[in-house]
Amino acid sequence: MSITNTGGQDFGVAAVGGFITESVSITNGSETVELKDGDGLPVGLVIIPGLSTATATVQAGASGVAPTVGADMDFGAGAFVVTEVSENKSQGDYRRFTINGIAKPA
Repeated sequence: MSITNTGGQDFGVAAVGGFITESVSITNGSETVELKDGDGLPVGLVIIPGLSTATATVQAGASGVAPTVGADMDFGAGAFVVTEVSENKSQGDYRRFTINGIAKPA
């Protein structure tokens, strides 16, 4: 039996930008710079925080339209700018999108 989505029964972990989220991953990246002495041996390091990135898999619902690149979305950890959108299609399955974004600078 195939799964048919009429748009009346969504499920997921949270609502993101009007979509039902199946999974969300938020990464708080950084850049590490090693400080070395004259012999090339490490003597310390500096960690520079980077912008957070997010990836979410969402259900589009019966009439869902993909978000546009450059749009703002809230992934539950602040505002993110959508950098990439891909549509996931499977026979007899819900319509899904994978959305990637980067945190808006404060």
